[in-house]
Amino acid sequence: MNKQLNIFIFLFLFVSCKKNTVNSFIYGTWVEPLSGEKVEFKKNKTLSWFGKKGIFNIVRSDGNCFGLCRQGHIEININGTRFRSSAFYKYFKKPILKMDFFNLKIKNDKSLFQGKKINHFTLVKTENEEPTYFTDTLLEKMDKGLGFYNSGEIYYHKDQYISKIKDGVGTKTFRLDSLSKKWKRVKLSNNIGDINTVVVGKEVLVIRDHSDFRQFKYSLDGGHEWKEIPHFGLEREKNESVYEVQKVLTLDKNLYFVLRSEVIERGIRYYNLKLLHLNLENNFSPRIVWSNRTKNYRDMIFETIQDNKELLVLTKEKYIERSQDFGISWVKLKHKDMEELLKKPFEVKVSKSELVIIKKNTVDQKVHWYNGAKENWTTFSTTLKNNLRPGDGFIWTVNENGELVKINRDGIKFTLGKSRLFNYGEPITVFPFKEDIFVNAYTFFRVKK
Repeated sequence: MNKQLNIFIFLFLFVSCKKNTVNSFIYGTWVEPLSGEKVEFKKNKTLSWFGKKGIFNIVRSDGNCFGLCRQGHIEININGTRFRSSAFYKYFKKPILKMDFFNLKIKNDKSLFQGKKINHFTLVKTENEEPTYFTDTLLEKMDKGLGFYNSGEIYYHKDQYISKIKDGVGTKTFRLDSLSKKWKRVKLSNNIGDINTVVVGKEVLVIRDHSDFRQFKYSLDGGHEWKEIPHFGLEREKNESVYEVQKVLTLDKNLYFVLRSEVIERGIRYYNLKLLHLNLENNFSPRIVWSNRTKNYRDMIFETIQDNKELLVLTKEKYIERSQDFGISWVKLKHKDMEELLKKPFEVKVSKSELVIIKKNTVDQKVHWYNGAKENWTTFSTTLKNNLRPGDGFIWTVNENGELVKINRDGIKFTLGKSRLFNYGEPITVFPFKEDIFVNAYTFFRVKK
């Protein structure tokens, strides 16, 4: 019986993996969404590659494999320059072809890629349609100083925008020059490489030095000058491990280190969690402002709301603790059904002035919106399925029609405009600020004013 079942599974996989081979889907005209330029693969193995002629060959076709592998590999020859790409096919609203050069360590000829460094392409199948941003009435491109494709986060720090860009190896940090509108690298302190992640606060930047993992450094001038944070020693229980830094939070010119240690009691592993406060203007003055013991440290979520100067801890006991005096005193937030609110799974998102808890199901997303100033909750449901982002008094997202939408506290939606880029399969993230609304869709854009 088992032998027959194994034969059936093998035949099913074999047939399934032949449905979407490179041979079956590669031919035709494709468009690169950012530039609007075309690539055409012809059945006679010639191609048009961004205005240049060449030839290509399918060197391996792996089939569908239920999305667990690439569909194959393509060799391309443009005017004697040869390179090779894996190919990954998926269907969003249109067929999408992902071509990844980075993992194959190929020679990267910038002349083939709009003069910008690039390790991968996204191509969209088209029928006489050019999804180019040049005709976009909603967005303007904001990628000067960056590569061709860029994904990451944008923050507001000391009257300037800071971005953390993922490049496949680590994270690079940039600031947006207000005059030239060009992103410029933030110079990190000596011995700190690009694999580090900068914690971006309203007033302070913090980074961990990977040459000494215990050493943290901070900057109060936007990353021009970095200073070391003195090592802080804590008394430990018997059989308690050394404390590790789980997370770093900022609140004005104050730092909060979420510290985690392990202790074994009667054969059971517990985690001690402590919140250590350092004041950068008062000779650091380290003090523990919160502590708890848990069997699962992932049950604890720590956040700050900058404008209201709030520290928040979402606990395993299904309640939320809040401090508005930098950790000196704590109160529990009220909610009509806190236990149901904090029942997993849920997402926690914060902005400068808002805390939003989002619970997803197969039909809609339920939004629980905390107003710190009025100390109340607003709850509504939305059928919008894309990523929700709080900011500037609204929740922002993109709907299925490719429209930028903001939602007020009553759940009322306002449509701001439409972009073709929102319809081509890339995850869309909105970064709302008081003066500017940024969007990450293949690269960074700003909503036109």
